[in-house]
Amino acid sequence: MAVNLTQNTTASIGHNADVHLLAPTAGVSALSLEAYNETVSHQKVKLDSGGAIALADTEGRVNSIANATTSIGDTGSVVADVGDLSLAAWGSADLGSRAAATTYGLAGAPSGRAYATYFGTNNVTLGQNVRLEASDGIEPTNATPPSSGTIALSAGTGLDGRPETIKLATTVDLYNKTAIPISTTPDAQATVHSNGTVTIGAETVGATPVSGGVYGVNAAGDISLTASRGNIDATAVGTGKDIYREELAKAASAISNVFGGGDVTFDYHGGTVTKDGQGLVAINGLVDTGLQRQKSIVFNYDPGCDTQNGACIASTIGYNIKYSTSGPEVVGTDILGRVDELNKL
Repeated sequence: MAVNLTQNTTASIGHNADVHLLAPTAGVSALSLEAYNETVSHQKVKLDSGGAIALADTEGRVNSIANATTSIGDTGSVVADVGDLSLAAWGSADLGSRAAATTYGLAGAPSGRAYATYFGTNNVTLGQNVRLEASDGIEPTNATPPSSGTIALSAGTGLDGRPETIKLATTVDLYNKTAIPISTTPDAQATVHSNGTVTIGAETVGATPVSGGVYGVNAAGDISLTASRGNIDATAVGTGKDIYREELAKAASAISNVFGGGDVTFDYHGGTVTKDGQGLVAINGLVDTGLQRQKSIVFNYDPGCDTQNGACIASTIGYNIKYSTSGPEVVGTDILGRVDELNKL
C-alpha cells in the first residue's frame, strides 16, 4: 500500500510589480510574504495469517514531495518607507509508516517493508533587477539603538525564525510462529532530502529602478539571509521474532546470566536512515545595509535674537540629531584662562 503526496505552494509578487508601503502617521509598517507546507501522514499495515498462505508479506509506503517558493519577479519593486520586510519559505512534516505481520500454523514465514520518503525544497528568490528596500526605521534621539528598517529572507525557517521540523518514523514488526524461519531482514527505511535556498538576482549594469533608488536588497537596519535544511528527526526500526529462536534465546540467556552476562537475543533486526540536504545563499547582486548611517545637521545664525542672552542658532528641523547650547561665554576670559593652563604644563 502506497500513499503519494505532492504539495506546491507559491507566494509571489510578479514581474514589474510596484509595491510601496508609505510611511504611517505613527509607528512602522510591515510586509510579510510566506509560503508554507504542512504534511502529516501516518500509515499502518497489519497482517495476521494462520492459513495455507505461502507468502505472508506486508508493505507500507509514504512518499511526500513538498515545494515552497516565495519570490519577487524580475524588475519588481517593494519599498517600505518606515518599516520591515520579511520573506520566508518553509514547512513541517510528520510521516510514519508501520508494517506488522504475524504468522502461525500452516502459513509461510512473514516479511515486511515500511518506507517513508520526504523530498522538501524551500526557495526564496529575487529575480533580476529587483528593488527590495526598507528605507528607514525608528531612530531615537536618546542613547537607545535604532529599530525596524530591517529585511529578512529565510528559506527553511519561518518568519519568526523557527526552523523547519521534519519527523519520519518507520517500523517493521514480524512475529513468526511457524516452523519455517524468517528468510528476509525486516526492511524499515526513512529517507529525507531537504534543501533551503535564498537567491538574489543580478542587476543590469547601468540600470536604475523607475521608482528610484537602486536595485538590490537595501535596508536602514539589519539584513538577515537564512537558508537551512531544517531540523530532521528520522528513525527506522525493523524487528523479527521466530518462536523457536526465542526458546533458544531463553536457554542461552539463562546460561549467560549464570556467568554474569546479559540476556541473549536471536531476533532479526533491520532499518536504514538516510538524511541529506543543504542551506545555500546565492548573492548575485547588491546587499546593502545602513541606508541611514550618514546624518547631518545645519546650524544657521538667527538674526532675531540677542547674543548677550543666548546662542543665536537656528537649525533645520527633522535631522533627528539631539544637541544643546550653552552660554553666552566671555571669549577673552576663556582664552586667557586656557593660556594660563598651558603655561603650567
